[in-house]
Amino acid sequence: ARTRIEKFDEANVGLIREVQEERTKIESQQRILAAYNSFLASLQRYKDELPRALTADLSATALAFYNAFNRNDHEADQLAQLVLPVCGGEGIRVAFNSHPKDLQDALQVMSEGHLRCLGLAILVAKNVKLGCPVLIFDDAVNAIDDEHRGGIRDTLFDEGLLGSKQIILTCHGEELIKDIEVFIGHRRAEADCLSYTFLPHDGDRVIRVDPGKTRNYIA
Repeated sequence: ARTRIEKFDEANVGLIREVQEERTKIESQQRILAAYNSFLASLQRYKDELPRALTADLSATALAFYNAFNRNDHEADQLAQLVLPVCGGEGIRVAFNSHPKDLQDALQVMSEGHLRCLGLAILVAKNVKLGCPVLIFDDAVNAIDDEHRGGIRDTLFDEGLLGSKQIILTCHGEELIKDIEVFIGHRRAEADCLSYTFLPHDGDRVIRVDPGKTRNYIA
């Protein structure tokens, strides 16, 4: 029996070597597979917990900004609660002062103008939470309706909720820029505001830039 085993080992030495080499490869691949599965589970947990992390402590700040933007609304129509989603499939829920415990889907009960104010309030609250030094407000006139423009202007430029952030604001018309610089006063307009007007080109496809002066009437 031993002789037959020895002859078998001699006859199959190549196959036995291949089996040993394959075993080493499989063991290496098993370690890679275990590490990958662990990493994949970590990514899945991170993805599942990300909405909660992003919205943590955000609802109260966003609520304050929303009510400040809508300061001219009736007090009963301002928000008493704002619940942001913490996982996929959930919606934004709101409760008004008139029914402070009645949470409803924001998309079902709010107008387009109020939804835009709510979206802006959430983005500004996130900007504050992250401690960003700059707030960029692009195409402001089209993004805000006339009814809420004054409340948003007063909140961003007067109440100090944004601290010392630099605000970069773009718009197609000069009316909003003029209103802001008149609202904040000629001293702040001259000291803190810098305007650039982009003018049509002269046929050479090169934009002309005019570092315009303040639009404040007194200045």
